[in-house]
Amino acid sequence: MGRPRVVRRAVELRQAVAATRAVDPQTVAALEQRWQTLPEHVRTPAQTLGRHAVGCEGTHGMFPRCNLPCTPCYHSREANRVRVDGRQTLDQVRAQMRLLRCRRGPYAHAQLIGGEVSLRPPDGHAETLLATRAQGREPRSMSHGDIDADYLTALMLGPDGRPRLPRVYFAGHFDMLMFGRRGIERPPDETPARVLARHPSVAVTFTGWLGRELSEVGISRLVGHHRIRPITFVMHSFMDAADVTAAWQALQAGTASSDPRIFAAQQRLQACSYAMAHPETGQLVPARVQHSVLDPTENATLRHTLPLPTVRARAKS
Repeated sequence: MGRPRVVRRAVELRQAVAATRAVDPQTVAALEQRWQTLPEHVRTPAQTLGRHAVGCEGTHGMFPRCNLPCTPCYHSREANRVRVDGRQTLDQVRAQMRLLRCRRGPYAHAQLIGGEVSLRPPDGHAETLLATRAQGREPRSMSHGDIDADYLTALMLGPDGRPRLPRVYFAGHFDMLMFGRRGIERPPDETPARVLARHPSVAVTFTGWLGRELSEVGISRLVGHHRIRPITFVMHSFMDAADVTAAWQALQAGTASSDPRIFAAQQRLQACSYAMAHPETGQLVPARVQHSVLDPTENATLRHTLPLPTVRARAKS
């Protein structure tokens, strides 16, 4: 009787020591591993990856369907031919989050991403959020935001009418050229002239911004530099899918490409802060690889695994 009690006390002591440390030992190990996988030239004092965070996490291979037909979307045509109400999503979330916890430590933020998450039934959506939390992940549901209040109420409250989630976060994507929002006229195309004709406030906003910049910088200074050069700062710079494929193949083979463009893509994949888990292989894959290389095949597979129900034609009377 004495030995089991001693073992139990030892386990409790180790748990108490771990709980009082400033950073969990698993997190320390995950941060160090992330730091070592970064390209050497980005391991600077200002770098947060591998020092303060391991990066973002996201799901894949589930609910790829979306009800907005936005032309710039990276989804393949098979994405909207997949059911989103089955157990596939919950099973995949559990498996992917377990691998992420094992490889990246006990605490992180994860996005439920694929298609439009609100096409999941509220109960199924809530289950996936709870499954994500069970693995120490703070979930964020990626959405276009065109959601009814009734859906949000059903998501937050269980069948007994009591709150089943402590909080819900949404990561929203919004821009004026998204097609299909309710109550907003769909533009026929995305040419600037048509955008300005349908959204004249854009011209007003741009003119106001330009006036403020001219007053701050000064016309003489602009004239002295002979030109105005607009610059847009983005978090994710685009890469061609063919370059991503070649770069990923080289990384998998453990080689550095001699093509400067492909080599640059390799380094950007190594530095990508957004990872997705593949429990079947134990791999963590950069999001850019997932979307441009792996998603089309996964969506084609899901089309057969989770086919849409067949609608039978009514018999003529």
